Amino acid sequence: MQGIFARVGHLGDSMNKLLQLSLAAGVIGCCGVLSGAAQENRPAVQGPPPQGRFVIFFSPLARADAYLVDTESGRVWSQVTFTDVEGDPKVWVPQTRVDSEAELLAWELKQTLKAAKK
Repeated sequence: MQGIFARVGHLGDSMNKLLQLSLAAGVIGCCGVLSGAAQENRPAVQGPPPQGRFVIFFSPLARADAYLVDTESGRVWSQVTFTDVEGDPKVWVPQTRVDSEAELLAWELKQTLKAAKK
């Protein structure tokens, strides 16, 4: 399994991770706004909607990105397709979570900047 992750260079890209985390937050926020707007036009539903610990969020307005969210811990995973593996398997990959300025600073210190383009 380690070999598969080593071959996917874009997963190690700090900007890509930050972009995915930002996108996940935006998608989750959009889903909440869209859900609230849609509920205003719908009749009342009998009983609470089914919910579980793990929920998949996606927006019909965005491309096919989906995020798996653990509603107890707040952990988020995005789905990645390994195109260099037979069968092009899809795998849920955990996303980096930064909850404070101290965690952000620690994360930044671990990152390596890309070489400047000429």
